Amino acid sequence: MQQVTISHVQDAVKQAIETAYPDIPVVNGEITEPAEPPRFFIGLAESRHTKELGRRFLQRSAFVIRLVSPEGESSLLYDAAEQLKETLGWIDVGGSPLPGTDMRFEAANHVLQFYVTYSMLLWEKAPDEPLMGSISQEGIVHAKQ
Repeated sequence: MQQVTISHVQDAVKQAIETAYPDIPVVNGEITEPAEPPRFFIGLAESRHTKELGRRFLQRSAFVIRLVSPEGESSLLYDAAEQLKETLGWIDVGGSPLPGTDMRFEAANHVLQFYVTYSMLLWEKAPDEPLMGSISQEGIVHAKQ
């Protein structure tokens, strides 16, 4: 099985939003220039990779989804925040469901900022070294009489 990367998770978030909002463009990346609203922007807010036990690691990736709305349409932001909780509660990453946690949002100046975190356990590849070396036996075995 292929290792799941942050890009795979970000693509799954994008796919979920595109499915829920087919009429609103979705862009991976930050807001760089004024764009025709409404429009979603998906960015990585923070990523942590923590060693758990042995070869096991916990990867936590926090994303911020920004929705820019036309002026005077603040109700769109609050409706979208409610819908994003449902849409991003579970996403499909490589055929496996991944739950979204730590969801919260802020709305100001015609921009919704919705935060969600995805956590997954990763395993480091096992070393290719043999578990046991060879053994040699010396001596004579006497049969019991």
